[in-house]
Amino acid sequence: MRTQAILAALIILVVVFGVYFGYQILHQMALMTAKEVYEENLTVYFRIVNETSGQTITSGVTAKLYPADANPMARLSSERGTHIATATYSSSAGAWVFGGIDAGDYKLLVYYGENTYPTLLDVTVPSTTDTDRETWLDPSTISLYARATITVTSSVEAYDESTNSWTSVSDINVTSYDKWRVTYTIKVSGVDNTIIKAPIRLYFTELDELTITSCKFDGAEKSLTLDDEVASDGLRGYYFEIKSDMEPGDIHTVVVVIEETGTLTSSTTFTFTVADYYPCQYTALKFWSYATSSITATP
Repeated sequence: MRTQAILAALIILVVVFGVYFGYQILHQMALMTAKEVYEENLTVYFRIVNETSGQTITSGVTAKLYPADANPMARLSSERGTHIATATYSSSAGAWVFGGIDAGDYKLLVYYGENTYPTLLDVTVPSTTDTDRETWLDPSTISLYARATITVTSSVEAYDESTNSWTSVSDINVTSYDKWRVTYTIKVSGVDNTIIKAPIRLYFTELDELTITSCKFDGAEKSLTLDDEVASDGLRGYYFEIKSDMEPGDIHTVVVVIEETGTLTSSTTFTFTVADYYPCQYTALKFWSYATSSITATP
């Protein structure tokens, strides 16, 4: 019995020491195989593609990294912020490169001269286990699109109370009528993979004497918001916003009903404006002019 007890004790000791030393060996192996994670002073790669031509862009682009809360497309310099780094192209890597960047969230501004919309997007610089501290931006491919061509035409009808019908007129004449229906036709043209970039704001002149009582976009009723602050965008008036890009071949209609609600004492202009890619208000980036259509309003 005593021999069996001693043998059992020895077995228990062997198991205990085996478990202990086994754990120590596995722990050391894990430490040896674990890779260090780098989060500072990283080299960051990304690619830029011209979606209109389908070609990767290797020159002529300006790409700047900004803090996550910056807005480098703002009209006012006080809101634009200061960029952290400017990318250069590496032919050996086949990619654009930022050097000395810490992991984290940023804003990326990319612009490519006239005709191609600039782009501003949220990006992330991931940490890396690469000993050379190299990583790829997320997203790693940035798409640029050329601006399509947009035209706006208009037609005006006045409501004839004597016949209870709409009649075609050339302008808004408050002496002859007190209610009008204006139809704007927006046409987009261009080659494949060109766009009119969203968000798009559609503005109407604010006139105290004339009130828009109905507004429809492609048949759907839209509510209007008053923008009476000019400094940030140079625009004033009532607007609604479209959040989808317009593409070549698209035809959209905007129909507004206008009623006389005051006394118009002098001739003025009622203007409809298509403010495409509205967030880009910095004049050094915004190479395009907004499409407009104007109608004369006379007393």
